Amino acid sequence: MAVAVAVAVAVGLFITSCGVAPLAGHARISAAGTSAVAGTVAGTVAGTPGNSSSESDQVVAAWIAAQQAFDSAALSADPSTPGLAATTVPPQIDASRSLLEQMSEADEHAEGVVRFGTPRVLSMQATLAEVRSCVHDAEIVVSATSGVPVAGVLGEVDYELFESTMESTPDGWKLMTQTVGAGACTGR
Repeated sequence: MAVAVAVAVAVGLFITSCGVAPLAGHARISAAGTSAVAGTVAGTVAGTPGNSSSESDQVVAAWIAAQQAFDSAALSADPSTPGLAATTVPPQIDASRSLLEQMSEADEHAEGVVRFGTPRVLSMQATLAEVRSCVHDAEIVVSATSGVPVAGVLGEVDYELFESTMESTPDGWKLMTQTVGAGACTGR
């Protein structure tokens, strides 16, 4: 949740309602590049429970790769990490880079472990796919100088509902947009 709030503020999309904040951007960061996915990597297309296609598997794998690329970049607050460009396209890559630049300028970086839950492909078209997952965001943003967590929401741990749009490109599926609902899921 912490990084999502910073991204949302950075791109002017912060909305608060009844304790649930739909947020734009990546929300979680992992301490030594360590992230986890519950269950299988196979995605399930809504409407066909228990059945997965190789295309939805590819979408889920690309979604996980995009999340991990951001996690890795946030460890050092480096907006030029090649993994971002390899897994993410505009407008999401612009929001992610903006957040990482802000963290770098503030001499901050991320620590913590992220559990991606069980990502599901909700719908798929020729060039777009919608992915949803309940993510356990145990990340914190800390001062690189002191190691002390930053004050406020950036230090909170929460379950967050990730709703992402993946775009099919000549190089495969890429993260195009993402919203994060803090407190919008309970870890199931």
